Amino acid sequence: MSTPEPTASSTIPAYVPATKPEKPKEPPITGGQRASAILAGLAGHVLFAIGWFGIAFVILGQAVSPLVNDLLANLLGDTDAQRFTEILTRASALFWLLGLVFLVGSAAFVVFGILSSLLILRRGGIGRPGRVNWTSFVIAAVIDLPLFLLTLWITTLVTDDSAGLLWLPPVLALILAAAIGVVVWWWMAHVNRGAPKPKPAKPGKKAA
Repeated sequence: MSTPEPTASSTIPAYVPATKPEKPKEPPITGGQRASAILAGLAGHVLFAIGWFGIAFVILGQAVSPLVNDLLANLLGDTDAQRFTEILTRASALFWLLGLVFLVGSAAFVVFGILSSLLILRRGGIGRPGRVNWTSFVIAAVIDLPLFLLTLWITTLVTDDSAGLLWLPPVLALILAAAIGVVVWWWMAHVNRGAPKPKPAKPGKKAA
């Protein structure tokens, strides 16, 4: 008696849908990378803000002061608008005495802030340091514009002294710039994180 041959259906394995391999998760940034990102944000953005706010003072004080005056008069009333324009006028008058030297110096602060931030990020082993650097500065520069006007508004609320109208806005702006630098640079380092880059071996030492 012959045994029946297996049918085709019994020899075909069951269909198993293909699954995509899971993408490996990026490791969190290390403590050293976090410290480097914070230091880069502090140093880089504060230096950048010094030059950025200096240029903004000149532009707002000389180029668009009539427009700013009319806008603030409509929004806040003549009294508060006059106090705003006093800040811009006095600051711009002081800065224009320095002329081209001040503008070149402000631009130098901007460049030095960008380069110092990039150097700190690279030495700290941050993943994609170039991308972290330029994205951080773009975000910070956009935030700095309303921040500049916010510091002027706060100044008019806390003082009406001539000296205070000159020194308080830069001090407030730099304090806020330091805080923004810490948050933005840490955030961008976290978003662009990758495996820590190995530090180059020192000359004369063989790798294990």
